[in-house]
Amino acid sequence: MALLTVDNLTVGYDSATGMTRAVDDVSFTIESGTSLGFVGESGCGKTTIGMALMGLLPDNARILHGNIILDDQNLIKISQEDFREIRGRKIAMIFQAAMNALNPVVRVGDQVAEMITTHQTAVSPVEISVKIEELFDLVGIPGDRINDYPHQYSGGMKQRAIIAMALACNPRLIIADEPTTALDVVVQDQILKEIIKIQNLLDTGFVFISHDIAVVARVCEKICVMYDGKIVETGTREEVFQAPVHPYTRQLLGSYLTLDNCNNIKVPYINSRLGQKGWEHGCALAPLCDNPMDKCDRLCPGWRQLSPTHGVRCFKKSTI
Repeated sequence: MALLTVDNLTVGYDSATGMTRAVDDVSFTIESGTSLGFVGESGCGKTTIGMALMGLLPDNARILHGNIILDDQNLIKISQEDFREIRGRKIAMIFQAAMNALNPVVRVGDQVAEMITTHQTAVSPVEISVKIEELFDLVGIPGDRINDYPHQYSGGMKQRAIIAMALACNPRLIIADEPTTALDVVVQDQILKEIIKIQNLLDTGFVFISHDIAVVARVCEKICVMYDGKIVETGTREEVFQAPVHPYTRQLLGSYLTLDNCNNIKVPYINSRLGQKGWEHGCALAPLCDNPMDKCDRLCPGWRQLSPTHGVRCFKKSTI
């Protein structure tokens, strides 16, 4: 049985011009001990999915349709009070801005301890101390830095502290939202190694959100490519990155410079504004497609399953 099942999730934001759908009819599943990555440009709906899973959507956002099933419990139908019991204990989040997620006037160790005592009232101070030491050792923070304040940590150490907080109550699911974006490449590599180590040690499901294709390819076993609120292609790491089907996936991969294409002056440029016409009257990606069909401007493509693990939202039966 799947750890998490998201079924036809649709999330909208109230605005001056009406309701805007940020996430549109999104479905996916995650098994325990596996990882799923969401990749796409800014504004495609990745973070909104993460916030919906955590029950942390802003006041002007509403879940319009769908279900979020975590361990047979529908998170859409529970109260905020019940959600607070789940958040941190069953599902946790590694936020992008580590400095904003840490209280600057509270010692880092105390902040991790607060996460534990909030959900485990019967635990003793000695047990909390041991648990914090184990967590810091797991994420690579020296034990003598437990009582430091956040400003005494480097950027990489702050991010490790956030990971330790997410792991404090042994959650079943962890959502990592751009956890390495603000870090330099050396520290980014160290954090990714820590995340991979945690995946291997713990039977925890991971949702990894990033615009960095290389990061997602390194960490995740299954990939979802998003555009304008919809998943346009999903599959295993090998299927999506080695045999992409959707035109947007191919352009997204082609826009990423590697040693193989850094001298290729024909690396495609994605003009996002051309494609942001919505899905109501056709494929939102038709203006970006290098070989669109006549019906692409009139009809919204449905989901087509290419294999048990590989699916695409596109009319074309061939990538040629």
